[in-house]
Amino acid sequence: MDKTKVIQEVKNFIGNNELDEAFDSLSDFFQLKKESYNEHDNTLLYIRREYASIVQKENRGIISHEAAQLERNKISDRLINLLESVEKEEKQPKPQQSLHANRRNLYAVLTLLFLGVLAMVLWRLAADRSTTNNQELQLNPDDIKVQSFKTDALFKVAIFPFKPLQGAFTNVHESIKTRMGFLADNNDINLDAKIFPLNPESQSYPNLSSEATQLVNGWNVDLVIWGNTYQEETQNTTLTRYKFMNQDEFFRFHKLSLDETDGALVDTITTISSIATDGVLTEDIESILLGIVAFMKGNNKGAIALLKGANVSDSSTVLVKNMVLAEAYLEEGDKENAIEAYDEVIETHPDYSLAHNNRGMLFYDTGKPGQAVLDFDATLALSKDNPQQIQLFRARAYEDLGLLAKAKEDYSDIQARSGTISSAVKTRIEEVEKKAKKEENRLQSAKDRLRKSPDDREALETVVDASVKIGQYENATNEAQKLLQIDPTSLPAYANKIKAMIADKKPKEALQVYREARQRGLDSLELLKAVPMLEKLFDARVLNQ
Repeated sequence: MDKTKVIQEVKNFIGNNELDEAFDSLSDFFQLKKESYNEHDNTLLYIRREYASIVQKENRGIISHEAAQLERNKISDRLINLLESVEKEEKQPKPQQSLHANRRNLYAVLTLLFLGVLAMVLWRLAADRSTTNNQELQLNPDDIKVQSFKTDALFKVAIFPFKPLQGAFTNVHESIKTRMGFLADNNDINLDAKIFPLNPESQSYPNLSSEATQLVNGWNVDLVIWGNTYQEETQNTTLTRYKFMNQDEFFRFHKLSLDETDGALVDTITTISSIATDGVLTEDIESILLGIVAFMKGNNKGAIALLKGANVSDSSTVLVKNMVLAEAYLEEGDKENAIEAYDEVIETHPDYSLAHNNRGMLFYDTGKPGQAVLDFDATLALSKDNPQQIQLFRARAYEDLGLLAKAKEDYSDIQARSGTISSAVKTRIEEVEKKAKKEENRLQSAKDRLRKSPDDREALETVVDASVKIGQYENATNEAQKLLQIDPTSLPAYANKIKAMIADKKPKEALQVYREARQRGLDSLELLKAVPMLEKLFDARVLNQ
């Protein structure tokens, strides 16, 4: 296993925020070379234990996603330092080979010597050029004059020259400044970006966001960008860091709620004030940053254009991009596209309760109570914040679905938790009980008909439907099976059987019934239309198997 290739592979994993893969690759290499890298292997094991602890704490809700991401970035830095130590190790001396005294080999040696001298000359010229480029950079940050930005600039950015961990000094910082300026001009954003001329070789060069912000503290900037570069023979890797200085003004995402009377959306609760403020960036980061700027300055259409077109893979950046994008869509009244933005958040962050809450509210508000129920389920499982409110919304969604027993269960639980009952909840319980009584009478009437005519298809459909609504799920399933014996392709039988399984918290059984219906020739679109919860409960690939 070639060390250079392994190091490059691990760097790529770190650059893509794939830390598990980075650990695995480096660990495999150390194990194969255990005698040479035993000390490094022990260091890697220690770092991996810390990383596992961070993941466990985040999964258990002990620390926030934002705090976990910051800790992951520290782990990335330590892995980079470890790689740097491995790279600096002296190579084993090669055994000297005897030279054959013939003219061909002599010419070869002379040629190699000539190329060596030429390489030294070129290297020296490059070094001189690099030194020339670096003449304005300062080793002592106290020697750097405080920069003044345009007074009318909408957004002010300070960019550090990037620190080369391998290879020569590069102009990544200039490229970022140029691209940001180009995007700002195209989207009518008045931006002013300046280079903070700190020599990357300085002992003061920042590793953490707190150190970077301290260095530009007197510059009155909105955003600071810095990072590292690696130069390899075949590939260059850039690891970029960023931090919004005015955290209190950024990444404030609203928790959507439903009005008690008419179901209108109200933006009331600010839940996040700083997220991914120290993270790995992707190649379209300039679009992400300027999209956030445009949104925070009230330019929603500009924000949507910038954010929608940015292709990102890092999970933290996906989270920030799509949460801001969703809010921009909501400001424009585009609820369907907001739902799609939350879809992307939940795909990469399935345990992010705020996205589930907001998507659930939007599903309900756009007439999709089945999908709303599933998001409310997730919200209640992931967050302890105001569970009674979420239960109230879920109960209303259950009512719309006709799952009266489930609705009453939520309303009753709200009553039990609070010790008192509001007039609104009391009214809802009374209404649900009235509807349930009506369904019980309907069920009894259908059963009477079946006693006279066991093969009465319409009566069987009524029994199945009413049984699901009042919570008699086992009875609904059994009666649906009788209906299928009469009509093997009955859509009401399969749809209600699936509903009963989902309501009874048996998703695997529901999927099995869905697949059985498909095998019998029922159209998937008709099934999904009859039970829309299926689309959010299962991935499309699973449904199409």
